[in-house]
Amino acid sequence: MLKSILLVVDGRFTKHASIGLAIRWAREADATLAALGIIDEAKVYTREAVPLGGGQAKREADAIRLETQRAKIEACLVEIGVQCRREQVWFTTRTTLGEPADEVALEAQRYDLLVLPHDLSRPDTNVPAEEGLGPELWKLLHQAPRPVVTVADEEPVGQAILIAYDGSLQAARALQLFVATGWGTNRAVHVVSYADDAQAAAECGQRAVDFLQHHDIAATLHADAGRGDIGDRLIEQAKTLQAGMIVMGACGRSRAQEFWLGSVTRRLLDQCGLPLFLYH
Repeated sequence: MLKSILLVVDGRFTKHASIGLAIRWAREADATLAALGIIDEAKVYTREAVPLGGGQAKREADAIRLETQRAKIEACLVEIGVQCRREQVWFTTRTTLGEPADEVALEAQRYDLLVLPHDLSRPDTNVPAEEGLGPELWKLLHQAPRPVVTVADEEPVGQAILIAYDGSLQAARALQLFVATGWGTNRAVHVVSYADDAQAAAECGQRAVDFLQHHDIAATLHADAGRGDIGDRLIEQAKTLQAGMIVMGACGRSRAQEFWLGSVTRRLLDQCGLPLFLYH
């Protein structure tokens, strides 16, 4: 069962949907919420040409950037604390300076689940270049020791869970860890499987359904031939099923497993407004 959640913040948001969902999930599971404020060291101590005698000015500028970012994060953590106390959620906060993906991956070893905004990965975002995790999210998806839930800045409308399953090792791991959260016991669960033909998709998806049944989770199978853009099909399927989250594996590499990390995951991060439960 879910006992602890690590929420990653960078100081840009105090009311992002990722914060609200993490607090709600912690309350429902009676879990501890740890809010980690990340200061990207490379964006504070920027590499730039410094004229002769300009070293002191550079150090002063770096110090100002550091304190500005720290103040933003501290304000965000204070607000999260206020919300946690209001919802009677146990919480801790801390701030760290370093390379975001590396720092988060290390800290995540202490907790069951990692939650962070997924809009930070969008290449067309309006976020200033000096703020946000940016490509660090993509790196984190490859090296996180725990499942990563990326959350868009909007509250999901539905409550159902959509599990995208292709039978890969990554998908099987994600499925097992999803079950460990306990979320499947009180929500409608749908397994979606695509393959070259409908029979192969049904056989693949049925393995996930059988696994869920062993854990007393009833799931409905949706299997079909994988024609068209799979990312778009998943988004449409999620809307039809009124899903509140998509569960999927990460870092698949073969053409068949591109269902997971690659164009499909990028498509979902870019276009899907639902939380994505991802694991390598």
